[in-house]
Amino acid sequence: MKLETLIRQIRADLAAAGVETPGLDARVLVRHITGLSEADMIAHPDAPVSGAHQAQIAAAVMRRRGGEPVSRILGEREFWGMSFKVTPDTLDPRADTEVLVEAALNALSQREREGTRVSGEGEGLNILDMGTGTGCILISLLKELPAARGVALDLSLDALRVARENARRHGVEGRISFLCGNWGDALCGDSFDLVVSNPPYIRESDIESLQKEVKNHDPILSLAGGKDGLAAYRVLFTATKRLLVTGGRGFFELGFGQLAEAMRLVDDSNLSPSRAHNDLAGIPRVLEITNGEN
Repeated sequence: MKLETLIRQIRADLAAAGVETPGLDARVLVRHITGLSEADMIAHPDAPVSGAHQAQIAAAVMRRRGGEPVSRILGEREFWGMSFKVTPDTLDPRADTEVLVEAALNALSQREREGTRVSGEGEGLNILDMGTGTGCILISLLKELPAARGVALDLSLDALRVARENARRHGVEGRISFLCGNWGDALCGDSFDLVVSNPPYIRESDIESLQKEVKNHDPILSLAGGKDGLAAYRVLFTATKRLLVTGGRGFFELGFGQLAEAMRLVDDSNLSPSRAHNDLAGIPRVLEITNGEN
């Protein structure tokens, strides 16, 4: 079968199944399985697709029709211009989370970017990523900050194995310590210039109404934020107050409509809410906080 014909058939098949982006998904699946680049596919629409590749593509399309995200089928997700391994043990990285990475980088002074700690004493910015999952946030920051180092913390050992593999893939494994624990409980006597986290923030009552691509494939541990969606923040902000150096900053992803209550929780933890950063839809997505004098 010709490439163009196959893609057209897949697009129609996925559209009939209610997939939101059938054309894009069709091309991504074909590109990944055949090994062709997008340029190859455009330049050679009449290229034949082997029977073996057709069989692999058909199996992948069946999974996509059933609601499995393309990233889960491929085992890969692009984030911050890099490819990250994803497994059933990790949250699938979202584009909205890049707002957090961008906000954190923009908040740093030139001296901090070059390695000076917030206190001005010592070298090598120290970053803590609580609930690291794939490690995409911390790894992206370390790729932009070659003098920095970090701690990747997660409750799931399996997620930490994925994060370590991703760190190795992108050449920053040697600058990360991987720790298993519940938020900041695993840390004692440590201090950080920057704390980042994309915690679970979905209300219990909203879990069932999530898209099937999310509720059936992302680990519930990375989604469920308790009755009001804010359970993790209560623990996170308390830990952040203890672990963040004076003058340090924290960046936390938020769910829709959670900004006001999250800011109240920050105040309760004797931290200072600095500002909110909006996503591309204009929704407050990341809360920036600072740790002032004790």
